[in-house]
Amino acid sequence: KQWYQRRVRGPKRILSGSLILSAASVFLLWRINGPDMTVILSCLFNAVTTPVFNMVDVVIPGLYPAESRGTAFGFHTALIRVVSILATWVFSLFIDSAPAVPILMTAVLLLSSAVVSIKLPNMTYKH
Repeated sequence: KQWYQRRVRGPKRILSGSLILSAASVFLLWRINGPDMTVILSCLFNAVTTPVFNMVDVVIPGLYPAESRGTAFGFHTALIRVVSILATWVFSLFIDSAPAVPILMTAVLLLSSAVVSIKLPNMTYKH
């Protein structure tokens, strides 16, 4: 698995591809018409977003010099937790709005993250 990630595809490609698939899977939420479909689409969304979190753990430390990777990884992990709490709060503000607003906002954030991840430097063979 690690050989595939580092040599064949590269973490940057897997990250951006998974973000694009995640954004596409968000649009399938409009197709939910029962509890079975809810479970299936939830599993699909989780399946395409899991590589995003794995690749973030690979890409972020690689952007920093070796002597500060641990600190950078810890800082980014703490920042991700704070942002996830803020995102939950922001989404709670959309309870009274149309269901399309949080769905579209999620898709736009995932697609913009994919564009940003494409611009990351290629760290495949750097130590």
